[in-house]
Amino acid sequence: MDDIMKTQEQNRPVSVSRTGSMFNTELVSRRTVVKTMGAAFLLTMIGCSPVKFIVGAYSKRYEDDRVLADAFLTAFVEAVVPGVDTSDKDFTRMFRDDYYPFVKFRAFFLNDLASRTTDRFHHDRFHKLTIAERTMIIQDGLKADATVQRLYRGAILMAQVSAYTSPYNDERGCALIDFHGSNTGFTPEEMFYASPQTFMAKEITQTGNPW
Repeated sequence: MDDIMKTQEQNRPVSVSRTGSMFNTELVSRRTVVKTMGAAFLLTMIGCSPVKFIVGAYSKRYEDDRVLADAFLTAFVEAVVPGVDTSDKDFTRMFRDDYYPFVKFRAFFLNDLASRTTDRFHHDRFHKLTIAERTMIIQDGLKADATVQRLYRGAILMAQVSAYTSPYNDERGCALIDFHGSNTGFTPEEMFYASPQTFMAKEITQTGNPW
């Protein structure tokens, strides 16, 4: 009987805490320990970007507020492509287009911009920053973990494609690269050389083959 009682006493869950100079023991169940450890692990993992996205640990504000989301995206593109013409109504459309995988990460991306803005400037209004300040935020994102880096690189590429090629308007050009868009009235003489054959090398043989 003494051995059984001794074994039971050894198996009792005990937590030791210190109050002043005295040590006190309190019973803690295994379930409580596991629950506490699980919560601590989850809080640690929440700091990981993929887990944040999976569990939705970010503000849904940018999914619901279209005006604010467009303001953020416009400010982002202006920082990536300074001097770009933002008057096009389709300026940020690519970021909302379901054809591109980025659309499901858009709210997470905008939330990340806001969070980094808060860390640096103590407010979340990324669209109110100067271009130099926005560039700092974007550079921070490019130095983050691998997942966030890929997200930012993808957003930058989409911004450049949207600004330089006007994918939703074939007639629209881009003054930054002297691209006029589709032919808006240029004559054949303006579009082509009058005698293009004069710029070509003479053929060596009639068939074009050297033998």
